Amino acid sequence: MRKLDIDIKNMRAFTINPVAGWLILEGVKDVENRWIAPKVRKGIMAVTFSKIYARAKYLDDLEWAREFAGKKVAARIPAYEAFSEMRGKCVGVVDYEIKESTDSIWWEVKEWKPWCVSNPRWLRKPFAVCGQIGCWTMKPADAKKLLTQL
Repeated sequence: MRKLDIDIKNMRAFTINPVAGWLILEGVKDVENRWIAPKVRKGIMAVTFSKIYARAKYLDDLEWAREFAGKKVAARIPAYEAFSEMRGKCVGVVDYEIKESTDSIWWEVKEWKPWCVSNPRWLRKPFAVCGQIGCWTMKPADAKKLLTQL
């Protein structure tokens, strides 16, 4: 594993619905669509799953995954109940780079700059975080917990 140079006082994270997050951390989805990009255009970012996630939203997200990733990939996505243990937690990290454009099928909103993600890593022990929607700065204590697993 490569040595990471992470500033624990400024470790960034983004919160995402569990289906899209699972696709990213499994290396299937290589772009995240966000209307606001972080000031730092390249680096490492923690991935956290939304704490609130309704079954109806999960079913919509499964249909979306089938459309973009295909039936075989969508069939591997965990059941709604399996995500209950991961919601509201930091579950992994990705390398990211904000680009001007990409050919990825996952770049859905062409007016927004794509967050190209790579090198996804699941954490061995996801941990609860007090996050927020969007991109945010982790508490230093949480960033330390994350760093011990990388």
